Amino acid sequence: ILRAWLKHAPGVYYCRSSTHIGNLLILFYSQGNQSLSPVPGSIKYIYESEGSWHFAVQRQQSLATIGTDPYAAYPHFPVKLYSSALEEKLESVRVSWVISHFAWWAVSHEHVVVLSLCKVSGYDVISLDNCLELSSSQ
Repeated sequence: ILRAWLKHAPGVYYCRSSTHIGNLLILFYSQGNQSLSPVPGSIKYIYESEGSWHFAVQRQQSLATIGTDPYAAYPHFPVKLYSSALEEKLESVRVSWVISHFAWWAVSHEHVVVLSLCKVSGYDVISLDNCLELSSSQ
């Protein structure tokens, strides 16, 4: 079964890229491996498989050409630099592997800055490190 959108929790919606641009950007653990850093991606499809919901996701391409992320020097400014291009390959992602939505800002034709939109309560946007601590303690 394919879906255009999915309500995961109160106030948390996911949409595929052809439905709504605002709710398709997600940070997730690749293969559910929480020992790795979450990666940003864009939801292409939402589907049910074996009784659970999954996303077919295109990852944001990393920046192998730059080497060091210039924002890494600012630990209290929770952003990372990525390529503006998406990977061609689709990756299957379980809904439980998603930690938050993210926002991005195009700083050039080739680069975007990614900001985690993980929230604790209300409208608080917190750092990715705090978000990771919360997701691993649940």
